[in-house]
Amino acid sequence: MTGPFANFNPEANTYNGCNALALGQSSKLAYAGAGKVLETLNQWGFAAAEFLDQGGTQGFIASNDKMLLIAFRGTEAEQLQDILTDINLALTQGPVGKVHTGFARALERIWPEFENQFSRLYQGQPVWLTGHSLGAALATLTTARLAFSSGEKVRIQGLYTYGSPRIGDDVFAQEFNRICLGLTFRFRNHNDVVTRVPLPGVFQLRYRHVGKLCYFDANGYLRFKMTSWEQLWDRLGGRIKDLGKLGTDGMKDHAIDAYLEKLKRNQNVVP
Repeated sequence: MTGPFANFNPEANTYNGCNALALGQSSKLAYAGAGKVLETLNQWGFAAAEFLDQGGTQGFIASNDKMLLIAFRGTEAEQLQDILTDINLALTQGPVGKVHTGFARALERIWPEFENQFSRLYQGQPVWLTGHSLGAALATLTTARLAFSSGEKVRIQGLYTYGSPRIGDDVFAQEFNRICLGLTFRFRNHNDVVTRVPLPGVFQLRYRHVGKLCYFDANGYLRFKMTSWEQLWDRLGGRIKDLGKLGTDGMKDHAIDAYLEKLKRNQNVVP
């Protein structure tokens, strides 16, 4: 493989900085059009690839003899407010527990096409999933469906998400982490507003995050162990540093390019 996947380890079973950067770049690629996506994947060394597009939900599946890559497109900048005030806030039944209705419906639109292409491209290789923003939510739900609902045992090797909202309730989080905690790395850029929605207790819906937190602090350092109080003080410090600058700190921190810049800077950091 070439490009960002030149140093990718498809067999990694712990956190890997090279993998984190490559998957972050894959999440950014998912925002491009079909032609650009397929051309780039071919250049990166994926022998087969399919662009997925149904009802506004987009992503891609790519494979070679070493791995299978799944990425979903995130929320477009002009539609970001949709994810912050989604009218489909209620919970619905998920693969386990209950999950955000809007995210579930978005995935359902593309699932028949996804299943068809996945069954064609999957030959038992390690499966890697990724996404940014809404794409992170869709990648997490896809991981859950593959882990809990697949007829055949799928070899899920890793899920790396960037700027993910909360996706499901306590039961979903507990059951997801029971199976997938060791392979799920959830990146948060310190004041990223999307990572704070839906609120954990709003309307008694009890949304929860999943996976292991990988936190970029106000100085851009990657930290794997941050208490809630440490995060609070760090976010306050970031807002103070941002005073007088154009744009809001929470929105700027959500940009995929902000994640990529910090992933590159912290590529050699280990837990």
